[in-house]
Amino acid sequence: MTMGRNHAARGRFARLRRCAATICAVVSLSLLTAGCFDRQELEQQAFVTSIAIDKAPDGMVDCTFRIALPVNTAGGSSSTGKDPQAGTTPVTYRARSITEAMALANTSVERVLTFTHLTSVLIGEDLAREGISQQLQPLVRYREFRRTVMLAIAKGKARDFLLSDQPMLERSPARMADALVQVGDSSGLIPGDRLHDFLTALENPHEDPVASLVAVNAAVQQDPQGKSGIQGDNVSYDAGSIRRAGGNPVEWAGTAVFQGDKLVGYLNARETILLQLLRGRLRRTKLEFPDPQDPTKTVGLILRRERSPQYDIRLSDPLRVTVRVPLDVDLTSTEVKTDYTLPGNREYLERQLTHMMEQEMEALLIKLERQYRADVVPISRQGRPKFATYQQFAAYRWEEKLPDAQYQVQPDLHIRRFGVQFGPVQNRAGNLPAGNISAESSGNAVQR
Repeated sequence: MTMGRNHAARGRFARLRRCAATICAVVSLSLLTAGCFDRQELEQQAFVTSIAIDKAPDGMVDCTFRIALPVNTAGGSSSTGKDPQAGTTPVTYRARSITEAMALANTSVERVLTFTHLTSVLIGEDLAREGISQQLQPLVRYREFRRTVMLAIAKGKARDFLLSDQPMLERSPARMADALVQVGDSSGLIPGDRLHDFLTALENPHEDPVASLVAVNAAVQQDPQGKSGIQGDNVSYDAGSIRRAGGNPVEWAGTAVFQGDKLVGYLNARETILLQLLRGRLRRTKLEFPDPQDPTKTVGLILRRERSPQYDIRLSDPLRVTVRVPLDVDLTSTEVKTDYTLPGNREYLERQLTHMMEQEMEALLIKLERQYRADVVPISRQGRPKFATYQQFAAYRWEEKLPDAQYQVQPDLHIRRFGVQFGPVQNRAGNLPAGNISAESSGNAVQR
């Protein structure tokens, strides 16, 4: 009996010894594998939020970095004593590549540059026209660059955009690019494509990429307070020449169109809205059209996407492309006395608006495919189901067929709502709104 107790005690001691040895081994391994010898505190890093790349002489590039100041969360201010939300003055370095400029930056920036918080990449117009695939290589391979950053093309120098940028609401430069993408998604004034979208279109056969268009408004830059008023007597949708006074000297409106990796042309803000509708990427936007009863007055609309656009592509000679764009419409403003809530008037207005939008969309497709020879919709992707194999699709000569193709756009507009006031405004004299549009007027109006 005594021998049995001793044997049991030795067994418990052996198990305790094995358990202690296991704990010691785990602790030793944790000490060997975990460590903070290579850590970097916030005060040791310089967070780059924006990069501007411009063409320089002799095949070099000028890289401009906008650096944010890290915030001390305990004290609520930056370690430098400056406004923690404001970025530093952009600094520019001339080098043979972006990678070399990143290395040269630490010759004057006293902290290690970090690109994990990069939100936007701007490329100057001159460099974009020569091709940007070489400049995009470091953005794809370098681990700290994310493919979700916003890519934009600046009219003139990209550096001038960063130097002139004075946000009205956003104090943080890191949030500026995210705000612009959100504005593009909700209004359609810019495509809002990110670096990933650009690279995907560049790598896919027969497709061409687009990028958001930004510019400096010279009139606003010269008169920041807007004391001299608005210059010009017409409406402009072009970036850099929007008719306005005061505010941020820079503006974002329109699309930069690429053929491959080379910039070939621009679309203004109104054309960009139509392009986004054709691409099926815009859910809601605002547009105005001339009133069919009086072209000097306008009709304000809110357009909502009912369904994605439907493409019918016939591989004939010439190629035939038919696009149906179903849209749900809110009538938000009218300047004439015609009561468009009446069924006959509403149908007449729908036909006229459909005709005007059809003309604009067809003109846009012809401009893209024949003038720029760039498939940015892309129509070729919509025709992929026509081929049995990927090899057949890749071998099809879309670049030769699309410029000579016949295009027909069929916007399908349905006016469903009329705002918070059902009928037009009446004046004090008691003038009633006009009734049904006469058959003669309606018939003449719908003729093409």
